[in-house]
Amino acid sequence: MATNHNPLSKAKAFWNMSGPNGGWMFPFELESVGNTVFGKLDGDELYESEKRGLGGYYCRIDNSCLSLNGYRAAALRPNSDGYSLYIRVNSENKGHFTLFSSDFLGLTHHPSGYIFAFAAQKIPSGCTYREIPLTKLDFSGWLDLVLTIDRDSMRFYVNGEQKCAIDMNWKIKPAFIDDLVIGARRCQKPDTYGTTIPRSRMSGRMGAFAVWQYCLSNEEIAFLSGCNEITSADQTTPEAVICTTYNKFFDASAKADVSACRELYSVLRSYAVLDPSRPLYHLSQPFGTIFDPCGAFWYDNKYHVFSYRNVNYMLEYSSLDHYVSEDLIHWTEYPIGPFTDADEDVFCIYLMNHFIDGDGRLRILYTGQGIEGKCGILAESNDKSITYTNKKAVLKNFHHDGHVFKYGDKWYTITARMMKGMRTDGKGDAVVLFSSDDLENWTEESEIFSQPRTEWNKNGFLEFPYLLFFGDKALLMVGGDIRYFIGTFDWKEKKFIPDNPDGIRLDPVNPFYCFNPLCVDNKGENGSERRIIMGLYSQIGDTGHGVMPWFGIHTMPRVFTFCTDHIRQDPIPEFEKLRGECERADDIILEEGTRYIIRKNISPYNEISAIFSAESYGDYGVVLYYGEREVSVIYHSNDGRYEISGDALNIGSCPAYHTEGEELEIRVFTDNRLIEVYVN
Repeated sequence: MATNHNPLSKAKAFWNMSGPNGGWMFPFELESVGNTVFGKLDGDELYESEKRGLGGYYCRIDNSCLSLNGYRAAALRPNSDGYSLYIRVNSENKGHFTLFSSDFLGLTHHPSGYIFAFAAQKIPSGCTYREIPLTKLDFSGWLDLVLTIDRDSMRFYVNGEQKCAIDMNWKIKPAFIDDLVIGARRCQKPDTYGTTIPRSRMSGRMGAFAVWQYCLSNEEIAFLSGCNEITSADQTTPEAVICTTYNKFFDASAKADVSACRELYSVLRSYAVLDPSRPLYHLSQPFGTIFDPCGAFWYDNKYHVFSYRNVNYMLEYSSLDHYVSEDLIHWTEYPIGPFTDADEDVFCIYLMNHFIDGDGRLRILYTGQGIEGKCGILAESNDKSITYTNKKAVLKNFHHDGHVFKYGDKWYTITARMMKGMRTDGKGDAVVLFSSDDLENWTEESEIFSQPRTEWNKNGFLEFPYLLFFGDKALLMVGGDIRYFIGTFDWKEKKFIPDNPDGIRLDPVNPFYCFNPLCVDNKGENGSERRIIMGLYSQIGDTGHGVMPWFGIHTMPRVFTFCTDHIRQDPIPEFEKLRGECERADDIILEEGTRYIIRKNISPYNEISAIFSAESYGDYGVVLYYGEREVSVIYHSNDGRYEISGDALNIGSCPAYHTEGEELEIRVFTDNRLIEVYVN
């Protein structure tokens, strides 16, 4: 192998792992965070290292990392001539770990086997960060990894094989000054969640780390890879098509191309439905995660809901995915938006909600995590929710979730003041009310409610509060332990007064974490308003076995009806579209101690309805059989409770709203591993 193809002498930075400094070529000292040991290779490992011009050294990293401070890391950023990164690594991790991270580029391995680049890019609306899936990669033995960037593409090589070529339509352009971390990642957002502590750390040996501010040639990559020439991987495999499609979706989003986004979503969806563990008619992200249902609303005769876009970096650098449906069952995906593309939200966009202002414009208010911390950001959409512009920080001191509404001639918003259990008065987190005449200048009015500290919520933690009005009654809904409080609102004192200080669980058995009740359409009886509630179920997913990693689903949308002392939730009638052939039996009389059983080999996607007469007594209900699995939904008439038991993710019991002398209806929807139950 010709040594004139050795590019190491031209590197902007080269660490051969002989020690914490970079040697004569780049004398910036690396700081060890945790347990790192430098050593010398021997035998074949020494030969392979020296063949690449590396010197035969390594740094053993055990759940630790090396880092470089910010102003020095900034000197390693890409320039207009391109960029190249080389890492020689022997990782012992098989799960989630990061090879390196910085404010301009990163490389992270996901438990599913996919390896992602993480890049800061300048798109038309500003600077944003994106995850770029590159390929599936088995970390076994020493690997030579090379990532190159030129004006047109990002290319990734493993042991001399080109795995992918990703279109680079946008320049690398960091949005903040960060340090550079080898063997872990950290996010510099200014909060108290510990994100600045290096996380997703690797364990294993690092043999070299080098960067160039130009694009390496094939001959130079071959030299670093210890091979004679570069080969190319098959680009028709499902993994290759999925990576290409996911990355094209980002480009189409940055161009606000709705048609292209819908087509690309359909491609990803076609692979998603091949996963036998995935629910089909519950909304999920084909490739990645879905979390809180943000911005849920009905607009332009379509249903919209948003959630955080990420695979590896949960609630870090997350723009919002935008899902759209005409029937609440069949969904597509619009362009990503709003993007985390401004100083005020570069680290993350949290819960966002829509409203129509006094001029009929579509507006949003959301929590942005920016360079200065969290703030409430106002923006608008002038193209029917495809893009969001004119961002302005309007609640600068603090903001954590909430929504905007109008009462009289004033605008109001509520938000959560999170105290993390540190209030000295013994109360929990607060819901705070602000008022405004113009949506831009806000005045704090009062603390309208404080979450009680209880056995189920010892710190009094709450998020995403919603305040709704029904005649002279007010409804306050709060999470993370999802509860609602019915009461009255004293507009003079600006206080919410609950009828029951303990509140009521929104979903008594399912511990879903987040919800959104702000979607209101005109599909009710005789064209009346109908309120839809959407929720997050976060205990289901597949991060390592299917063709694509996914996690989290949204629950079935539910019709939300306010009753005197509780909320009634019904399955949306649109789900009747999914009905096929049915089996029905009427007027069944069960003798005491007997059971009526329908046994049939049916698909895992079913709707089951059982209506029991008012004369029924004792314990009765529905038993579902899934091969070896059995799940029971039983009503206990002696104490008015129903119970879910058996082989289900969540089991338990709660009161049923059932009046003596009335029929009892149990409706069960099954969607693969997921079961949703409605009792009356």
